[in-house]
Amino acid sequence: MTLIDKVKNTLDNLEVKLIGNRLTALGYSLALGGLVGEGLNSNNLNYSLFATGLILSLATSTTAGTIKAYRKAKTHVRNGGELNENFFEEVLNENSLYCTRQGLYLAVRKYGEIEKFNLVAKQKRADLIPNF
Repeated sequence: MTLIDKVKNTLDNLEVKLIGNRLTALGYSLALGGLVGEGLNSNNLNYSLFATGLILSLATSTTAGTIKAYRKAKTHVRNGGELNENFFEEVLNENSLYCTRQGLYLAVRKYGEIEKFNLVAKQKRADLIPNF
């Protein structure tokens, strides 16, 4: 793997980690807002923002499920697999959490299979949070 490939892979993973999972991104934002606010002036709202952000970030395991599903889909494609209904159904089982579904969605978006994903998602899981 060349240096350019390593940099691209790192940036790709960083995007997934920081903004790929909206709940974790919100947690990071709240925690950062609480810290910055605390630096500007001390009040209970800043502590509440920080604590809420920290809890939300930890509750989503700081995107661990998102990254795992994203990498699984990327590896599947690299090994010649197709992002098809069988693969989606394997990931979108009834026990899959938001983070897992979001990771799959990010990979699907990257590889241009959103229509297939949306079709299977609507058929299998009516409770999916809409992705963007």
